[in-house]
Amino acid sequence: MKLQKKVLSGIAALTLIFSLSANVTNVSAATNVADFEDGKYGFISMMQDDGADPSELSVVDLNGTKVLKVDVQKGAVPKVQINVADMVDAGSLDKIKTIEFDLVIENPSGEVVNWNGGAIGSNSGADAGTWSQSDWSLEEYSASISPVTKMTRTFKAGEEFVNDTQATYLFMKWANNNDMYIDNIKFLTADGTPVALNFGGSTKEAVKEETTDTSTDTSASTATTDTETTTEATATEATTTATAETLPQTGTAPVGLYFVLGGALIVVGIAAKKRGSVEF
Repeated sequence: MKLQKKVLSGIAALTLIFSLSANVTNVSAATNVADFEDGKYGFISMMQDDGADPSELSVVDLNGTKVLKVDVQKGAVPKVQINVADMVDAGSLDKIKTIEFDLVIENPSGEVVNWNGGAIGSNSGADAGTWSQSDWSLEEYSASISPVTKMTRTFKAGEEFVNDTQATYLFMKWANNNDMYIDNIKFLTADGTPVALNFGGSTKEAVKEETTDTSTDTSASTATTDTETTTEATATEATTTATAETLPQTGTAPVGLYFVLGGALIVVGIAAKKRGSVEF
């Protein structure tokens, strides 16, 4: 009877451990990457100036994951402002060397996406008034939606953010009617370590929910940017083909497994103590 009670107590402990480990996983996922799974995007806004498109922002479902949709309204230039100072501790801005995020482009008319290009710029320096910019471009695609493309921009010497400033990135796509989907925003140090995020008061909720059909098979690609040259992303061979269903997922699921395994060993130990020994 005592053994049964110990086993039941162990099962209850396992349930609690698994619940706590799930929370640990979610916290870890939210610490290093902005993945929009909570529906919040108050740290991103659309710049409205001459030539800017009055694009609408919302968090939508894209094949099982939440992404930020930039819904182009008038075919002008969407200017997506990423307010880094709202995402990172004021004393950690100077650690940022690279920004990376996932990009999908869709032609809402259902026609071919074709060529897309633009720029990733930043306001840095002591007064956050020093502008630097890198161009990007993606090749033409034979479908109405592009593959997931990893966009990156790395600062050159003298372009870095300065602590305690209103540091921002500005992501622009040259004028056309294509919509964009953005996900998994990360800031990296010079050695590639993710910079911890702290969203503070950014609590703007998604204003609408939509489901986008992205069943077309496309090839995975990667785009990098440089302040002097434009690097075009090229489709990889068929052996590495992917669709928008392969949008990278965030989180550290194995952490939960480790907690559960540890709890299981505790239960086995309890039983072993009662019975004398257990062979593995």
